[in-house]
Amino acid sequence: MANHRLEYLFNRYYTQTATDAEEKELMELVGQGQHDVELTALIRGAWEQTAETEEAFFAPEKGRELLQKVLKRAPEEQRTGVVYLLRRMAVAASILLVIAGTYYWYQRTHKKENAPPVLAAARNITPGRTGAVLTLSTGQRLVLDSLQDGTVAVDGQAEVLKTAGEIRYRGTNGNEKVYNTITTNKGRQWALVLPDGSKVWLNAASSIRYPLYFTGREREVEITGEAYFEVVHNAKQPFKVKVAGQVIEDVGTAFNVNAYHDEPVIKTTLVEGAVRLAHLAERIILKPGQQAQVQTNGRLTVVPDADVDRELAWHKGWFSFRHTDLPAVMRQLARWYDVDIRYEQNIPAETFSGDMGRNLNLSDALDFMKQMHVHFSIDEGKRLITVMP
Repeated sequence: MANHRLEYLFNRYYTQTATDAEEKELMELVGQGQHDVELTALIRGAWEQTAETEEAFFAPEKGRELLQKVLKRAPEEQRTGVVYLLRRMAVAASILLVIAGTYYWYQRTHKKENAPPVLAAARNITPGRTGAVLTLSTGQRLVLDSLQDGTVAVDGQAEVLKTAGEIRYRGTNGNEKVYNTITTNKGRQWALVLPDGSKVWLNAASSIRYPLYFTGREREVEITGEAYFEVVHNAKQPFKVKVAGQVIEDVGTAFNVNAYHDEPVIKTTLVEGAVRLAHLAERIILKPGQQAQVQTNGRLTVVPDADVDRELAWHKGWFSFRHTDLPAVMRQLARWYDVDIRYEQNIPAETFSGDMGRNLNLSDALDFMKQMHVHFSIDEGKRLITVMP
């Protein structure tokens, strides 16, 4: 409820329609520092909105007011640690982007009139959207984004309900080991409420296999690709995630798992609570803000101060890159825009830093890439991007 209220107040604020009481309430929420991730996403969304309107909906003085509120948080709040500081810096940086946004988007939108043919061809390649395939225990496959909201199936004793890009179940008290699988293709994402109330969000090109009834001593699911979990803790029935030879066990937890087969590292990033992670003979416990990484050679390491906001960026609706090499950037774009990538010659040794919304068309996303001094050719029919030095 607090998140919906924050969004409402923010929208009223940046459109300059908020009452004095609403402005005061918003500033109090910002001052608490407990909604920095959501606030960052809202600010970035307002900034990106100028791409469609060629106007700055967020007045500069409004941005400065929020910026001062973020930077002047009292030290007696006792919020310490790298994770908190990084979140506060992310919010401040986003507000600065909004303040500067008018000029940036003015330049950008006027350049579109003379866009090169390559970017013009990419305008028709739209971003990903909500969608998935549900495979029932009988083997029947349902394309969820083609179905209306409501009851879409009955599997065993469980009724499968679809609503607003999410699947949940009703009547999950059976004793059978009945499994469903949700799969997202490239260019799709989906949300799921498990029988125990735990929530899962699937990124593009991902899957989760889970029982309709959590029986026995453990609650166990299997995933591929990337997923964000908010787990309902139950000490008497631990929640475990199996992924690429690892077992992740929650201790009242929100965490993100990135385990794409084409990525060099499997990453488990802890947001809240704690997780136990088992890989081969090694066992570790993660604390909030930490990240476990498993290399292709099986080596397990822990990053003590992970960039949590960057790892969760996809879940909040944007891409976030920090000194990211070109192949890693292009892999993310390929999954979200459902395109294939080909390199004409040697891969350019460039890195990219920046944030952009996942709601942009491919042409806009590639426009952001110009700072890497990389050229592209696009075959729209084959959905193929060729990268050239």
